[in-house]
Amino acid sequence: MNRSTMKLLAIACFLSAATHAFVTPQRSHTAVVPTSLFAKKKKSSGGKGFGTKEPSSTPPKSGPVEPMMMEREDPNAATTTFTSVEGGSNAIPTLEEDPKYANMSPEERASAILRDQYGMRTRAEQQEEARRVEAAKEQRKKLEDWKKMADEGKDFDIMQVLPAPVLIFIDRFLKVGVAICTVLFVLAGVGITFEAWSKASNSPLPPDIDRFIVDVIEPNFTPGLGVLLGFSISLGAFAAAQLSSASATYRQDR
Repeated sequence: MNRSTMKLLAIACFLSAATHAFVTPQRSHTAVVPTSLFAKKKKSSGGKGFGTKEPSSTPPKSGPVEPMMMEREDPNAATTTFTSVEGGSNAIPTLEEDPKYANMSPEERASAILRDQYGMRTRAEQQEEARRVEAAKEQRKKLEDWKKMADEGKDFDIMQVLPAPVLIFIDRFLKVGVAICTVLFVLAGVGITFEAWSKASNSPLPPDIDRFIVDVIEPNFTPGLGVLLGFSISLGAFAAAQLSSASATYRQDR
């Protein structure tokens, strides 16, 4: 009885051990399911939703946090910037024109402003300035030559000292003076002759003409002759000086 009972207990223990060896425990299966669901939930929570975007959280900085200073606009700033001026005028300001530029053309005014304010000159003015500088250099050179001639004791030629325009003016003035004095002297002689003929032939001239000849022509006849002689002598001396000048003398160097 005891042996049979022991065999039955051994068989029952064997069967129970075999059953536990080939059957998956329910506890481990139930433990896996919540873990996978938790992973899916975590993965879905990290993704984007439909049209919604979760704000990204930034980790705080390790350094000290400075307080944010907010600028506040001053309500009186605009009023202090745009202030009215008492006694101001609403007239449009205009540029006052210099009176010396009023009667000039636009081109002349522009040239005058550039010359006066900025020192700029036109091409013609620059050329004129260059000519003046060149003429000054030539005149200085002539003065040095004349000084050298005076130091060496050579004859001084007045015609070389005077500029060409001055010589031309003197020549024309003397010639015109001689011509005018000659014409007036001849007319005065004719008038005096007619007045003498009227006295000799008892044919009186008109009173105005006779008075003019007696009061004007006859008293100035002799001074007029002296002026004519003065112009003639001056013209002759000037012509002789020109002919005796070194610049008008031909010299052949041996």
